[in-house]
Amino acid sequence: MDFCGVWVYQTGFQPCFNMYGSMLVIVCADRGRQFIWDHVRMEDVSCYWRKLLVRYAALLRWKPVRVKAYQQIKPRHDEL
Repeated sequence: MDFCGVWVYQTGFQPCFNMYGSMLVIVCADRGRQFIWDHVRMEDVSCYWRKLLVRYAALLRWKPVRVKAYQQIKPRHDEL
């Protein structure tokens, strides 16, 4: 599956603080977490961020300037 795109997660729940509403929110959150765990890959997340940053860059009215003194932070191999 290719999930590279804008995701909008909406629920039809009204804010509710009773016991049933709280359990419903917990079940909904758990199902959402499980869906992400089962279907979303790091490639999908990287693709989403790349597209998001490209769109953001198109909206900039000024040109970014790279500061040579800054260092790029690279992940260690065991973090991937």
